[in-house]
Amino acid sequence: MKRSNNPGLFTNRPALLALAVYASGIFMGSVIDLSGLAVLGISIIILIIGIYFHFNNKPHIAATLLYMALAVGGYLQYRMAVDNFPSTHVKRIAEYGGKSIVIGKIIEEPDIRTDRTYLTIGVDSLIWRKRQIPSSGKVLTKINHSTNIFSFGDRVRFEGYLFKPMGARVPGGFDFTNYLANDEIFAMSVLNDEADIRIDNGRHSSLLERPYEYFIKNIIDPIRRVYIERYKKHLSPELSSLLAGLTLGEKRDISPDIARLFSDTGTLHLMAVSGSNVAVVAAFFIWVLTRVSRGVRIMITLAAVILFSFLTRNEPSVVRATVMASVGLIGFYRRRNADALGLLGFAGLLILIWRPLWLFSIGFQLSMAASAGIIYFVPKFDSLLNFRDGALSRILRVIFAALVTTIAAQLAVLPITAQYFQRLPLVGLIANLPMLMLAGIITIAGLFFLPFILIGGIVQSIYAGIIKWPLLIIEPLLSFFANLPYAVLDVKPPGALKIILFYASIYLIGELIFNRRFSRKSAMLAAVVILGIFGIGLALGPESESLAFIDCGADRAVLYSTTDGRHYLWYDCHETDSRGRAKITLAPFLGRTGINRIDTLFTNDVDRIGFLANRMQIGNILQYPDIKYGEKADTLTVSPYLTREFILNGKINVGQILSDNNKELTTGSIFFGLKTTGGRCILAGNMEPVLADGAIMPARLIELPWSVQPYGVVYEKLSRTLPDIIVFSQGFDRAAAVVKRGQLTYMGERIWATNFAGSFRIRFEESGIIVDHMIDPR
Repeated sequence: MKRSNNPGLFTNRPALLALAVYASGIFMGSVIDLSGLAVLGISIIILIIGIYFHFNNKPHIAATLLYMALAVGGYLQYRMAVDNFPSTHVKRIAEYGGKSIVIGKIIEEPDIRTDRTYLTIGVDSLIWRKRQIPSSGKVLTKINHSTNIFSFGDRVRFEGYLFKPMGARVPGGFDFTNYLANDEIFAMSVLNDEADIRIDNGRHSSLLERPYEYFIKNIIDPIRRVYIERYKKHLSPELSSLLAGLTLGEKRDISPDIARLFSDTGTLHLMAVSGSNVAVVAAFFIWVLTRVSRGVRIMITLAAVILFSFLTRNEPSVVRATVMASVGLIGFYRRRNADALGLLGFAGLLILIWRPLWLFSIGFQLSMAASAGIIYFVPKFDSLLNFRDGALSRILRVIFAALVTTIAAQLAVLPITAQYFQRLPLVGLIANLPMLMLAGIITIAGLFFLPFILIGGIVQSIYAGIIKWPLLIIEPLLSFFANLPYAVLDVKPPGALKIILFYASIYLIGELIFNRRFSRKSAMLAAVVILGIFGIGLALGPESESLAFIDCGADRAVLYSTTDGRHYLWYDCHETDSRGRAKITLAPFLGRTGINRIDTLFTNDVDRIGFLANRMQIGNILQYPDIKYGEKADTLTVSPYLTREFILNGKINVGQILSDNNKELTTGSIFFGLKTTGGRCILAGNMEPVLADGAIMPARLIELPWSVQPYGVVYEKLSRTLPDIIVFSQGFDRAAAVVKRGQLTYMGERIWATNFAGSFRIRFEESGIIVDHMIDPR
């Protein structure tokens, strides 16, 4: 193989380099907050200097300065997206608090769930503090049950409290604030009933006044309804919901079991209607219109892709894919051998200029990574094999291209998947090939249901019978892949440095294999990242002994980690759906910290922690009060209760409180004493509040139930023992005794609760006890 003369990654690709520079500016905007006028002034000065060097025949200096100005532009764009709100914007009103009357219109298709409904309302005015004021922004309104009386474009009016969405309360947990901010939603409201919101459609939109609203409400929505109604008429509920999901992105009726199969096999992007579905539509029309002139073929395909985006409710994933496809189609129309990576960079730049917050969207990152992987690897692998002419060779080439496309896309998104989901669906590397082909057939067949609907009669029944067969294959095929050994691996999030190292290594290896070229820049980047990873690891040293109090709603979660790598978890189930709570809060936290084994799990209900038992290795599961103790340690107090301690292991003692000195062990009478390097710690958050004072004794840290009353005996004992830190843990009643807890003023900032602070960790160092916020408490 001859040495390749192919250009480097950014050579002759100014749009790709501009995307990288602009994205870096947006990222800097998320971590550094500077004066907007000062940054704007710097940007203008850099731009003027760059233009000066350009006209003085110094293009390299001019280009460098122009790219610097572009990075500053990205910074400004991000700061404007998150800070530049007028005083009457719904975000500002939500920060002030209080009750408001909200007036606006529904600007997205209602999200109807089995037990609730979400409406995205574009606000045009508010009645706040008895004054009607013009306003702007979006409000996500939650109605606490399912209802279908609302439609896109309805003008609505409701009275309620606006509040800011809650961010992640656990490191690695779902950050609802950022999720909504990516769609420019900064306020929420909750209503109990649809009767609390009034529809006022006295003013109808016209084509000239509101063309977009008119087009959606009077053309797209009726077409969607016809599709879904006919699917339901001719197919079973399971198959019709699956067809609607794959074709129109209508996921609300898909069963949780089917959705879990898609997730476990790494094919969830097919059900969500994303770039792969748009690619299928584009590829189908290009193939069908092969004999048509290139210009006509591109224009028809472009129109089909845009119409498909509208039919799928212009979901962000589809909009991104449509922009990418549109840029690609126009680029290849203007130049047959257009550079695909350059076009991808230009499309990404357009998207971020339009929506800078999408840089932090998981969907945008996955779309860009998958597209880049396909564009980079598929042509290189295709050049290795020379297929002969003939029907069999063409079939083999299509299969080979599909296989390489699937593997390239899955390989490109592996580190991002590991970072956000702490799991790798390895089976996705092989499951996506048959599923992509099957989903492509179903998507095209589902879209072409419309002509047969218009014909009517037995014809549409016959067509529905044909579509049914590929739909019937999906569930058993997904079950087969999901049940393969090592189908899904739970992993620790790699972090930004390792992700950069992964992509730099992939690019470097690709250059060495395919182009026989050594990229010094990639090698230097990989070396810097490797040294950085090892340097940080050496600097951090061994893990400190720590207690982590994890915010799991009404459930109580405490993690004790020792210096020798052992982990002890207390998890008390109080939520009605503790499995769901553990899944969205505790599991992401454990995954982010790289914990895949719990040596001992203490709980109040063994039957409700099945999710944790299936997710990781657990050495022992102990349910109190039925805990087998070791030798007796000491009798601590006699009045008013008999309090005894037993040795469980070298680190943990179990305390018993026997009522009325009659040696009768009651429910909620167990507490735990930890022997840490920082001193003795008492964990009594699982106790009955009326018995909790029996666990108060000299200690550096004392944890008590949230609803314990801090007066009388409790107040006196805390005043005498003066612990360095007192923690109030969650329970059934999270609101009790809030005012009376103020009596503990002598504690100052030493009073902690996840209700107020979110998750936090207490480290025991030689210098003393250190408390770390694990999330931003604001």
